Amino acid sequence: MPGRHRTRGSSAAIAEFEPLAPAGRLSKLAFVLIAVLLFFEAFAHGAVEAWSELAALGLSGLLVVVLLLRHVVDRESRPPATWLWFPLGLFAAFAALQAMPLPAAWSEWLAPGTLSRKQDLLGSGDLTMSTISYYPRETWRLLRMTFVGGALFAAACTLGRDRGGVTRLLMMVFVVGAGEAIMSLAQIISQSDWTYAAIGREARRAVTAGSFLNYSNFSQFVNMSIGAGLGLLLVRSEHRRRVTGRTPSWDEFWRSEGWIVAGLSFCCLSVFTSMSRNGVLSMAVAGAVLLIMLQWRRSSSVQAWALVSVPLAVFVGLCVVGFDAVYDRLGTLSQEGILTDRWQLTLDTIHAWHDHPVFGIGLNAHEYAFPAYDTTGSLAIAQTADNDYVQILEETGLIGVTLIATVLAMVTGQIVRLTGSHGPSTSLAAHGIVFGLVAVAVHSWTDFGQRIPAVFSLTSLMVGVVVAAGHRERRHRQASKDELAAQDPTWLPPTQRRLRGGAAAVVLLPIWASALVVAFRAAQAEESWAKAYQLEVPLYERNWQGSVEEYRLLLQHAGSAAALEPNNVRYAFRLNLYRWQAMLMAGAEVDQSVTMSPEFQAVTGSLVDALAQNRQLCPTFGLPYALEGQLRYSVLGDLAEGRRQILVAAELAPNDPAALLNVGRLHAAEGDLKAASQAFGRLVSLQGSYFRQAAEQLVKTLKAPDEAERLCGDSPERLEVLAKLYLDLGDPIASRAPELRLQASRLLEKRVESKDATPQELARLAQLAHADGDHQRSVSLYRRALSLQYNNVPLRLELAATLRDAGLLSDAMEEIRVCLRLKPQHAAAGRLESQLYDLLHQDGSSDQ
Repeated sequence: MPGRHRTRGSSAAIAEFEPLAPAGRLSKLAFVLIAVLLFFEAFAHGAVEAWSELAALGLSGLLVVVLLLRHVVDRESRPPATWLWFPLGLFAAFAALQAMPLPAAWSEWLAPGTLSRKQDLLGSGDLTMSTISYYPRETWRLLRMTFVGGALFAAACTLGRDRGGVTRLLMMVFVVGAGEAIMSLAQIISQSDWTYAAIGREARRAVTAGSFLNYSNFSQFVNMSIGAGLGLLLVRSEHRRRVTGRTPSWDEFWRSEGWIVAGLSFCCLSVFTSMSRNGVLSMAVAGAVLLIMLQWRRSSSVQAWALVSVPLAVFVGLCVVGFDAVYDRLGTLSQEGILTDRWQLTLDTIHAWHDHPVFGIGLNAHEYAFPAYDTTGSLAIAQTADNDYVQILEETGLIGVTLIATVLAMVTGQIVRLTGSHGPSTSLAAHGIVFGLVAVAVHSWTDFGQRIPAVFSLTSLMVGVVVAAGHRERRHRQASKDELAAQDPTWLPPTQRRLRGGAAAVVLLPIWASALVVAFRAAQAEESWAKAYQLEVPLYERNWQGSVEEYRLLLQHAGSAAALEPNNVRYAFRLNLYRWQAMLMAGAEVDQSVTMSPEFQAVTGSLVDALAQNRQLCPTFGLPYALEGQLRYSVLGDLAEGRRQILVAAELAPNDPAALLNVGRLHAAEGDLKAASQAFGRLVSLQGSYFRQAAEQLVKTLKAPDEAERLCGDSPERLEVLAKLYLDLGDPIASRAPELRLQASRLLEKRVESKDATPQELARLAQLAHADGDHQRSVSLYRRALSLQYNNVPLRLELAATLRDAGLLSDAMEEIRVCLRLKPQHAAAGRLESQLYDLLHQDGSSDQ
């Protein structure tokens, strides 16, 4: 489209103006598999669960088989030959080296810091075998998923050698992305989560990410799809102009290409409404780059500037779905905390790289090795660094980054050649692909995405299209010079094709088969684990109080998951945690003295041995250290080793509540008030629900009530919890409880007067007013709380009870009716309704 076409030879002209060549049967099958794979990955939440990874591997393997068969039987087939395979293959080999068990001498020579740290953490003396990766299971998992990207890259390189192949590939990507965007917009308008409803899950609160779990991943996927749509529009428009020799009219353009412009509008609108600030920013940067490139080529055609209609359509769409919400969300980009937290996460990740500069911590091991470096103070574990570049530096070191930089440089060079040439119309696909790649590249500075199969699959496919378009452009240039367009330099004789295809099959098919076996077992383990987790949630909410049958099923499902995937450190640890909780339940049901019996000690010893084996799977995963240290110190009496492991757990998991509680208890038992206060202060700042346990240690063990009161800060809730603790402990400390309660009441009053009170604080003050007999004020406070949380049924029930006590029976009945509309089967609301019904009939249906 942009630029003038120069016919440099009759053969080139024929190749450019011929209609789309029909695809053979195997080619059609390959296109179908690509479309199914892209569609599945997008609508299976980005293919981030074990079952979807298994399906993606299966489809990509079938695609490889079809490509190999096509290469053997189709004389027009060409191998996906490109120098990009060299750095990509080296990167895969390097990741495999990270995950392979090596003799300790080799590990010490390659990564001495990693081996030394493992030995210090495990405390088991010299290791005979070790891996460079801290968690090889995750390294292998991501490595096998690169098979999916490699299959799509090879398919694009092979099938995109002609205009028909390029057009079909771009169209598939664009249609899948536009479908995802339309579904997202429909969910936003209807406020319904169709994705989760279709699989029977509880609906998500936010439905702005389509079928993806994360709106950042959604916006990256859609931005790549926008790039495919732009490339498709440019290729089709330019080809039509070259064939007809004129620029088509607006009417002709909209009849043939209007559907693409409409799809682009939906995609852009969905990125805005996804609430991904970085997605919008990266889309704007990519759009600016595209416009500069079009101007550089001196494009003035009607079709190029028809893209101006896209932002106009987006603006109209924003007015429909809610411009204010989008504007407010984008306005948070200027908030200091948003940038500060991400910058601190980046700095902490660089700190982790400094300790492993050459070989890194292991591909995809960030979540398990990084917490020891995390200084953000967030309770949530940083599963990613929110910066793909820094994370790949941390995980693969200078070697991995050098290989990735080589790939990026080679792709950039190919794109520069394509965008600067006036070759076949397929060269213009590079402009659209640049949009998608630039958008993802910019977004990757502040979010993760390339680890999501759905996103890196599109990246691989688009890069493959660039390689294929480069092959076609070189053929076009060669044909223009010597009229030899009919002879492709990559053509191979039949025998050589069969030999190469057979050799590739011998290498690739066993790799695919072994990856499928591992992925199948992982999917089975994930299914068992989901059943165990469903049982764990209610037990945890009841402080692990459960029946024998509940624990039997819990251990059965967790044991099945751990047996199917024995290298999964989380499964292994949770199984042992469940075993410990089951032991405590069994001991409590019989007699507490049982916990000190030789039999109980022996079983605990075997559990400690199992936890020690857990630590071998991932030496930087802190939770097994915390539980093992607790058992050694408190049950087995191994004070020295127990203390060491409790402190190691606090180092490896500084934001984990269980680890912080253990280390606080340790310091309290040793009488170290300062260290205990620091640990408990951090614990309570991360998760306030642990306040009572921390305060109990400070008051009972350390005899430091002043420190416990200081820990309350200006929280009325904590002051009341501490007052209740004082009363439970009895005299003389109980005499301090009234003053704390008075202080809590004053703080609540102050917050209510300043209009900063939360619904929970308003409800608490209403309860105090109710207890004092001030029903009018209590009702007023409850109504104010409900104005902030209309759907809070427990709060509304408390209001109904207060109205009942105040004699306002009709008003109480109205509140109960609202409760039953919100939750029709609510038992407490039903009981109170019956009680009010009887009172109303006794009083002649009138309020006293």
